[in-house]
Amino acid sequence: MRESVQPVSWRILGVMTFKVKSIPAAGSAIEEFIDLPWRLHADDRRWIPPSRDGIRWQLSTLNPFFEYGAMQCFIAFEGTRVAGRCAGFINDRLVKNGNPIGLVGFFECEENFEIAEALLDQAISWLGENGCSTIWGPMDFSIWHGYRFMTKGFGHVPFYSEPYNPAYYPEFFWKYGFETYARWFSWEVGQNVLEKMRSETEEYTLERLAEAGLKIVPSNPRDFQANLVDIYQVMIAGFEDNVGFTPIGLKEFSALFGPMQNICLPEITPIVRDLQNTPQGFVVMFPDIGVTMRQTAGGLPAFDQERIVYYLVVLLETVRGKGVMGTIVNQCWDWILQNGKETLVGAMVKEGPCIFDRFGVMPNREYTLFSIDQSS
Repeated sequence: MRESVQPVSWRILGVMTFKVKSIPAAGSAIEEFIDLPWRLHADDRRWIPPSRDGIRWQLSTLNPFFEYGAMQCFIAFEGTRVAGRCAGFINDRLVKNGNPIGLVGFFECEENFEIAEALLDQAISWLGENGCSTIWGPMDFSIWHGYRFMTKGFGHVPFYSEPYNPAYYPEFFWKYGFETYARWFSWEVGQNVLEKMRSETEEYTLERLAEAGLKIVPSNPRDFQANLVDIYQVMIAGFEDNVGFTPIGLKEFSALFGPMQNICLPEITPIVRDLQNTPQGFVVMFPDIGVTMRQTAGGLPAFDQERIVYYLVVLLETVRGKGVMGTIVNQCWDWILQNGKETLVGAMVKEGPCIFDRFGVMPNREYTLFSIDQSS
């Protein structure tokens, strides 16, 4: 991890003095860094707390990211109270037009723009000293970790894995000079729409898929590691056109996504295979645990039995256009309806045409990744 050589930044807020300083990713200061969201969002019933141990692992040298990337954390103090935090990241694999993209992540702040401005000044200065003139945020390490701010949809009950933040966070980024770089949307639909979606995909049958030399196989709950290997192979090959894609190794992928074995159900986490059993695509859906996550302080609670999160679908280019998507979703819609689930969340789909457009359903949530250019 590259150490910051910047001096402590001091500013005056009314009669209070606050300071922003860089901190090492270990010791008591990093515990204050980790704990800040619990204080800021303690009264926000929509906030789903992450695992403290998970955050500690991400910030530690055990995280494989640090084999190829660097981080510097910053804390803002108002008096002795932590008032804000953020981190700068240099991901050596994230390059655009031959130039490195700097990242600002782990942003949390009291509702005071001057504190946010001072934090961003420090992080962007550090990134600039390390050769990054284009900066994206919020993004922790890479798109494989947490990224994006929610920018619309704050009144809805959050779902597990959803970016969630106070509405003033993106306002602070816009005010600072960041611009919208990319957007994603989520939909929430009830049984009436699901029935229609199932009906309109009935032509996509397993027999028709077999004629194309493909089959859909439920994931194996007794060998989740093998499932992860198959999903990893497809994601690395089929996800590379996603915004901010960077390759990661199987070790890092397994560390990040291995815990999902606790919530994934085989019937709605199928893998598409060819006749040689080689993975060609997959879908990940899971029962939402977001409603009760807050009650367990970031642990893994019982499922919300009424809502399913349609989290991710990735297909290799060689099988696109062969009815795979229609067949997969038809099978999953059927399982959801047969098991009496009331709601489906189509989670975080990047801007552009998608399956929900066909049914006239409007998104009810929006998420934004921001960018700023400091080259001039």
